[in-house]
Amino acid sequence: MENGKSSEQRGFTISNLLLEGSLGVFLAVVLFVVFIIIFSDGFLTSSNFFATSRAFSLWIVVGFSQLMALVIGHLNLSAGAIGRLSAVCTGYLFQATGFPIWFVALVGIVVGVGCGRSTVSSSFSQGSTHSL
Repeated sequence: MENGKSSEQRGFTISNLLLEGSLGVFLAVVLFVVFIIIFSDGFLTSSNFFATSRAFSLWIVVGFSQLMALVIGHLNLSAGAIGRLSAVCTGYLFQATGFPIWFVALVGIVVGVGCGRSTVSSSFSQGSTHSL
C-alpha cells in the first residue's frame, strides 16, 4: 500500500486521472491527435511512423542508460550528456572522415566509456558512495 491506496486503485482509470489532475493533459493529447489525423494526409502513413520511431529510438536508448544509472543506486544525471557527446563524436567522425563504420562506432564507445569512467571515479573520490 502506498499513500493509503491499494494496487487496484492505482490503475489507469478516469477517476484516477481526475484525482491526479492529469485529465486535462490527457484530453489535450487525444484532441490534438484526432485533429492531426483529420487535417493531415500523411500522419497515419508508414513513412511517418518510421520517421517518428527512428527519432524516438535515440531517446529510448538514452532513457535506458539513465535508468541503469538510477537502478544501480547512483543518481548520476550525466548519462544523457555522455550519450550525446558520444553520439556527436561518432556522427562527426562518420561524416567528416573516411573512417570505416566499425572504427567510428568503436571510437564512440570508447568516448562514452571514458567519460562514464571519469564521472564515476570522480563521484567516488568526492565521497558520494551510494549503496542499495
